[in-house]
Amino acid sequence: MTTRRFRIEFTGRVQGVGFRPTVYRYAREFDLRGWVSNGPEGVTIEAEGEERSLARFIDRMQRGLPARAAVGGFHVRPIPVADSSGPFEIRPSRSTVSATHALVPPDLGICEDCRREVLDPADRRYLYPFTNCTNCGPRFSMVTAVPYDRPNTTMRDFPMCPDCRAEYNDPANRRFHAEPNACPACGPRLTWIAGRAREMGLGTDIARLQVAQLAILQYPCPSLSAATEILAGGGIVAIQSIGGFHIACDARRMAAVETLRRRKNRPHKPLAVMAADLAAARAAADLTALEENILSGPEAPIVTVPSSSAILKWIAPGLRRMGILLPYTPLHLALFQQLRNVNGPDLLVMTSGNPPGEPICRTPAEAIGRLDGLVDGFLIHDRPIHNRLDDSVVVSRKSGAHCVRLARGYVPVPVSPTSIGRPLPVIFAAGADLKSAACVTRSGEAFLTQYAGDLGQLANETFYDEAIERMVRFLDVKPEIVVHDLHPDMVSTRAARRFASTWGVPPESVHAVQHHHAHVAAAMAEHGLSGPVIGVALDGAGYGEDGTVWGCEWFVGRGQDFTRVGHLLPVSLPGGDKAAVEIWRMGVAWLMAAFGEEAGLRHAAYFFKDNAAGKIERIARICGRPRRPGLSAVTSSAGRLFDAVSALAGLGSSVTYEGQAAMELEAAYDDRVEGEYEIRLRGDASSLVIDPRPAIRAAVSDRLK
Repeated sequence: MTTRRFRIEFTGRVQGVGFRPTVYRYAREFDLRGWVSNGPEGVTIEAEGEERSLARFIDRMQRGLPARAAVGGFHVRPIPVADSSGPFEIRPSRSTVSATHALVPPDLGICEDCRREVLDPADRRYLYPFTNCTNCGPRFSMVTAVPYDRPNTTMRDFPMCPDCRAEYNDPANRRFHAEPNACPACGPRLTWIAGRAREMGLGTDIARLQVAQLAILQYPCPSLSAATEILAGGGIVAIQSIGGFHIACDARRMAAVETLRRRKNRPHKPLAVMAADLAAARAAADLTALEENILSGPEAPIVTVPSSSAILKWIAPGLRRMGILLPYTPLHLALFQQLRNVNGPDLLVMTSGNPPGEPICRTPAEAIGRLDGLVDGFLIHDRPIHNRLDDSVVVSRKSGAHCVRLARGYVPVPVSPTSIGRPLPVIFAAGADLKSAACVTRSGEAFLTQYAGDLGQLANETFYDEAIERMVRFLDVKPEIVVHDLHPDMVSTRAARRFASTWGVPPESVHAVQHHHAHVAAAMAEHGLSGPVIGVALDGAGYGEDGTVWGCEWFVGRGQDFTRVGHLLPVSLPGGDKAAVEIWRMGVAWLMAAFGEEAGLRHAAYFFKDNAAGKIERIARICGRPRRPGLSAVTSSAGRLFDAVSALAGLGSSVTYEGQAAMELEAAYDDRVEGEYEIRLRGDASSLVIDPRPAIRAAVSDRLK
């Protein structure tokens, strides 16, 4: 028999997913010697044994790795035999490698094994809110550095008890090297704090709250029971989850939901609903098999689905779809179990725990400071959250499932593991100011930061900067090229220039890209297209190369070089950004464009009679002025066209959240009614103008009927 020794290296998502225990079991199965270890570059194995056994071992690893692993690179090379006589072992993680290629694993929803334990009264982890194993639990939200080991997480301050330590050290146990491993004897604990905490003179950290000798209840049951009592009684509770706080209330009680909306100043925006289980989700929404699989998967996102439930009118006013998710932490599971025991609700509103327009609260101190007037109590814990994360959102359509908000469960997984397919310089792309996320590349992979919200708020800008700095640090890269939006005054543009200076990126490597060109190029990268392509971007607003506001653009070209060959007929944008909120203004603009000054004003006075006549005439005069290139008060935006048609259809003259008019227009559409409106094309193949004025005239005619 020939004895050989191989060094085997795996990169990608190979930490925090049970990778080393799997390698250990395979090595022992094939009677190999050597070791496996985590490092900043990924997982490294040195395996020694009979040549045939080594071949079988390597084949088994390639075919039978943990379900949550995602291998980015796999390399095998022979090394000298070490004459090792000891058994195969798992060595402590290494942190001396300069180039980091390991991926920080994303947070994973509770697995079936842990679910059974949490719901088993005979189990030592019964209703324990921090139950986890190598197949589930917090990861990215608690990681402070790589490699992914307990000392590099916020669990470092929770020494394991003998029972947990035995699980952690047993290669046959599913908690072998599960870094967040804990139990009621040694792990984090829940605390219940009644509402009006600031009025009662509470400080900003849990230790001070406990010193104050208030009626604060500890795990296992009293804290959950206190929260359950409030929720079952129609109250509102702030709940500290994996990546931040949620605000919860009984989704079936219109009065409770309306109270939440009033306190949070969120009159119309849809609210996410968490169902106790799949049966409760099926009763509330019309689910397909694909949607059920996504809901039950380890990412456990919010999925927007059609619903005919009576609760839709206060959960998602004016819409036909609602966002629904399942319990993805043992805390959620324990809470619903307690609610079930008192005949409480099986559907809870589970919306982001933040004041309007601000990032999700991360710490108990933030929650008490920012949510105290919004909720009736706080269910908090002492496992710190390092990286705040909203829930991800997936939209399910006939074309498949599309992730539209990338956060918990999906970050920091590379969004393009194969589509770029070639080494690249390290590129930082700043994104835009609405629904913001930034991107950093490493080798041929692109990594998006978690969703950071709208950057008009200082708190969101701070969160955005923090997310970028941590992503760059986790990837251990230094950007060589910086890309930002063409708009010179965007928050993200200013941030990109600031980061470029910090990283020492020369001015010639800092590039401005037109907003809709970037949309098309991103879609090409996502689908692995090199061009040439026809790229169409239908959007709300983006700074155009001619100084106007673009938003319905047709391009021809390749990723770097596009020619604008078509666009929507430009119309006035009366009031600038105000027209995106007071959407009747765009109604006036399109009426003037479609009917001319006199008839347009007459229709505007009829459709928007709730506004003062003088105000309508003033807007009409603005729309009637000659339009000149370079004026920002001109737009080719598809989003503003949708706003106009929504207002003309009588769905509302203003909106309270971005995208509301288009969403309500979509919900009002009845595909059982035959008919269409005419959209004309003018010009030639190099300069097309999409002219919807005939459609506007026909829509007005229908409305007048």
